[in-house]
Amino acid sequence: MKPYDTSVTSDLLACSIGCFESLTALLSGEAAAGWTHDELEEHLEERGVSCCGS
Repeated sequence: MKPYDTSVTSDLLACSIGCFESLTALLSGEAAAGWTHDELEEHLEERGVSCCGS
């Protein structure tokens, strides 16, 4: 059995954790409290495209 490429796996996990922490900080801020549903979706779409090189 071929072993997993753990360097790639750990890089992706670190990236995902960073994205989650960044999003959590953004959504806990005062600005996000005033967003409408549409504005929230726009922000999430923009961040999803730029997060982890996606």
